[in-house]
Amino acid sequence: MWGVRSDIQIAGHVFGRCAPHHLWNQETFSCPPTAASLANLETAINEAVDHTSDLLDTQKANLRVTQLWLRIILWQIRLHLGHLVEDAHPISLTYHYPLEFAKDLVLSTQDLSVDSIKVHGVGITEKLLDIACAVVDVLACIPLTASKNLTTQSGSKQMETITFSSSHESFIRPRMSLLSLPAEIQLCVLGFLGSGFFQEDSRRLTVSAQWHAVAIQVMFWNLQLTVNSLKRLTENEAALGRCRVHTRTVRLLFETFKGLSAPVASNPDLVATQISRSLLKLAPTLQQCRGLNRLELKALHYEFQDLEPQSRLHYQYLMPKPLSQLLTVQNLTSLRLDIAGSQISKAVPDIHLCASIQALMPSLRCLHCRMETICTSLLDISSIDQSIGLEELIINLSLSNLTDTWTAYRFPKWCQSDRLEGVSVLRNELEDQAAELASHLDTARCIRVISHTFPSLDWVAFDAVQGRRVRLEAGSEWDAQGETLEDTSSEDETDLFESEPDSPAQITL
Repeated sequence: MWGVRSDIQIAGHVFGRCAPHHLWNQETFSCPPTAASLANLETAINEAVDHTSDLLDTQKANLRVTQLWLRIILWQIRLHLGHLVEDAHPISLTYHYPLEFAKDLVLSTQDLSVDSIKVHGVGITEKLLDIACAVVDVLACIPLTASKNLTTQSGSKQMETITFSSSHESFIRPRMSLLSLPAEIQLCVLGFLGSGFFQEDSRRLTVSAQWHAVAIQVMFWNLQLTVNSLKRLTENEAALGRCRVHTRTVRLLFETFKGLSAPVASNPDLVATQISRSLLKLAPTLQQCRGLNRLELKALHYEFQDLEPQSRLHYQYLMPKPLSQLLTVQNLTSLRLDIAGSQISKAVPDIHLCASIQALMPSLRCLHCRMETICTSLLDISSIDQSIGLEELIINLSLSNLTDTWTAYRFPKWCQSDRLEGVSVLRNELEDQAAELASHLDTARCIRVISHTFPSLDWVAFDAVQGRRVRLEAGSEWDAQGETLEDTSSEDETDLFESEPDSPAQITL
């Protein structure tokens, strides 16, 4: 059908029984094919596709790539069985055949669109990968400038490169040259997979012994930690040691508390204790990280069903001391704190989180902040004698969308207990500071102060760089473009719902 002989189906059946997994696993054949039978098979593959002019591009792509893939698998079987030589006719019996074969691949697919190939999915991708790996193997063994008529001496050196020796026998096998690439290139290759790929299933680290050490580095590049995984990490000294060397980004996401052990999960105080201990142990490690440049902490409301509704909304599980220790990490370029899901106790007077954040300003390029308590010390840079290169600064004063089950018309409180003014005063002072910063920072591209309106709870962001206010959908990205507000002279209603710890305005959904 479509000009394709049944011989290609026979060839596919044969290769399904003997390749390619036998090749990679170094298995031997109980009854290895003879050179003559392989030659007959090659003829069948070459003659299987007579003409494809009347076919769709998607059909052409599938048939041509499959035919070429069968040829390269046949070459690998011959390599495995020791049937290849330095110079022979046909060229498919030589070591450098994949280099000639690559030209055939280009010629066979140059009239096809990329979409006609992509439509076949992972199957055709794996075939193309097998072809590419064979070409890379040959490129690693045979210099491009070498003559096709290779000398016996050079040929023996190439054979030594791909010879596997055991106590019983030696035989030629294909070599995956990607495994012996320089570590710098291996890092680039595995970097595309990302840290999360290995964190999801640590067994992936053992796929290749040659790549294990590099894969470990990639795994620790970007850490994403929940309450449970943070505890496991801080109890593993070897893992903490790798963090000091390899970690670049740490994301602490306290968004769900599922999976906690029964005694801890049922006791709010035990949850707070576990988190505090873990953070206190993590902080010294992060301070010693040589490459850490980004820190993110996101803490949502932890709603204990056994607590009264009002207590749930204000429960404190983040303590000032662990947080202040985290904020001593030097050389951060990005700091994102969204920790309004937990109240921060004022019982420790010598700890002021806003001042700790402000001290990091000289190295920061990006700062996002939302907390239950906040003040103008955060943006007071008058005491900083170093240049500041901030590019993005966003302060979010809206506490309206911190949980799916509560909608609260709430705003942060002042850090200082002696400041009794309402949130409108706090917001205005922060906006004035933001405008002052924007006028002095040539690097700034986004400086915002976000609050929300009543009764819609839409966010309104004051954009200090562009000198305008924009409306954002509540819960959207803090740096979203938004809709410019033309009229901002309407009555300010934020003071209708000032944040009082004992009586927040709220709706239970």
